[in-house]
Amino acid sequence: MRILIKISSYRNKNNLSNIYFDIKGTNYRKKIKTELYVNKNNYIKDGISKTESNHISKNILLEKLKLQKIKALENLNSGKWKLSQCEKYLKNGIEVESFINKNFNDVSIFTKKDYLNTIGVFRKHLEINRELYLKDLNRENLVQFKANTQFNGIKISSVNAYLKKLKVIVNKARKQDLIVNNKIFDKNLIEKTNKKESTVRKIKVTEIEKTYMSFRQSHYL
Repeated sequence: MRILIKISSYRNKNNLSNIYFDIKGTNYRKKIKTELYVNKNNYIKDGISKTESNHISKNILLEKLKLQKIKALENLNSGKWKLSQCEKYLKNGIEVESFINKNFNDVSIFTKKDYLNTIGVFRKHLEINRELYLKDLNRENLVQFKANTQFNGIKISSVNAYLKKLKVIVNKARKQDLIVNNKIFDKNLIEKTNKKESTVRKIKVTEIEKTYMSFRQSHYL
């Protein structure tokens, strides 16, 4: 079994191509996307050229992918992991807490702690009992998070505060091309609140409630 790191020939609307793992074996082949996107012209042998935006952070990520590849092959060849375990390991990507610790050094230690605590709240209300990855900060999970927090009695002002912090994390990751989707947040996800509104609030049937009911139904099937 071989694992190669390659770049896709497909270019997205930002003219960036995905770096992926290419797993090859006898009568078997699987491609696993990573969170790294680069301009194909700037992808050179064993690295990313300086002409690429955010080339330093992208080269760091590329080195991490190489280490992932080595570890996956070692565990696969030694019999410690099955192929399915190897693929799962390669799919995981970048941990959010690791991303915050390395990319939020321009804020105070207290502010950084707030971001890390927000990730804890996000994981709690989505009942995710594992490490959280950047790919988990997607539209579906954010809508579900908002639905769950409101159902659990969290004030909309607090929910908005959490969502705003999550948006900062997403935007910082997007600037490094670690998240490609630019439609994760929209004007409806973070609500505008009226300070004079009554504490008892009638919530209309919205995308949030529909999503929550769908979640409850599937959960108890």
